[in-house]
Amino acid sequence: MIHPRKLSKDVRLVQLNLKKKALIGFFRIFKILRAEKPDIVHIHSSLLFYYFSILVIFFKRIQFVHTIHSTLTPAYQKLFDVLNNTRSFSKNVHHVCIAASSLREFQAKYARLHFYQINNGIAPMATTSQLEDVQKEVKNFKNYRDYLFIAVGNYSHFKNFTMLVEVIKGLNLKGFRISLIILGEDTSQDREQWNLVKKLKDEHTHQLGIRSNVADYLFCSDALVMSSTMEGEPLVVLEALAVGIPVISTPAGGVADKVQPEVNGFLAKGFGPGDLERAILDFIKSTPPAKQGFPQKNEKTFLSQYSMKKCADEYLDLYQTVLND
Repeated sequence: MIHPRKLSKDVRLVQLNLKKKALIGFFRIFKILRAEKPDIVHIHSSLLFYYFSILVIFFKRIQFVHTIHSTLTPAYQKLFDVLNNTRSFSKNVHHVCIAASSLREFQAKYARLHFYQINNGIAPMATTSQLEDVQKEVKNFKNYRDYLFIAVGNYSHFKNFTMLVEVIKGLNLKGFRISLIILGEDTSQDREQWNLVKKLKDEHTHQLGIRSNVADYLFCSDALVMSSTMEGEPLVVLEALAVGIPVISTPAGGVADKVQPEVNGFLAKGFGPGDLERAILDFIKSTPPAKQGFPQKNEKTFLSQYSMKKCADEYLDLYQTVLND
């Protein structure tokens, strides 16, 4: 949820507080569309798209743009199977994938529908007034270690933090001096994974919980490490590029499109612990000039492909295209 204070003064926020699919949500949105008569409706929520997949029948003059933030999940497949077999949806509903791999996946299965690809964008990352305190904190974590890695995310099982912890433990046993910090919220539904990580980790892994100043921790780290079994396009990858640190990751979803081996990071060949370990070792064994080149390369990649301005410009172009068709 975007904080109201971050919105432009030209934006009017209407909060529906929809927590699950319900008939009342359908009528609330119907009433808004009938009153506002928008040219374009842009949908970012998979929950809301369920409503709009019905509402589109009643508003033929509106162009609906739906950004897909994940791969083709079973839930999405059920919905898109219906859309693909319904002719009326092929005219004024436009789907945007945020990763090239997702675009290929959806296009291959649903050739009749309109798909586009636009990269996510984020504002430039900036360190905060807490940076000095974070530097002191992570200095203690590093504790004469050669490398400090960071992992960021919730404790969902697909983040696979348990495997990451085991890999870091194994590398330390082999003589590679590595510390790991994990930033992430331990919600009630993820508590089991949090506790499992806590049980598995040794003194080189530190669970810090949720932090609002992620940029400070990224800035102090040698690399972002991701062990996910599936992903859409996590914003933390773009944040790492913006800060200039390399990304070491499994080939999960949109991450595989963003990480160019030995250019802005290292990509594991598979999802097993051995695959991730080899990717980490590729980073460790890379030459000093290669490591020194990551910040400049990653910042250049961010500015050319993932800035908020580029993302906004591409959506404006898409809006103009769908209105003129």
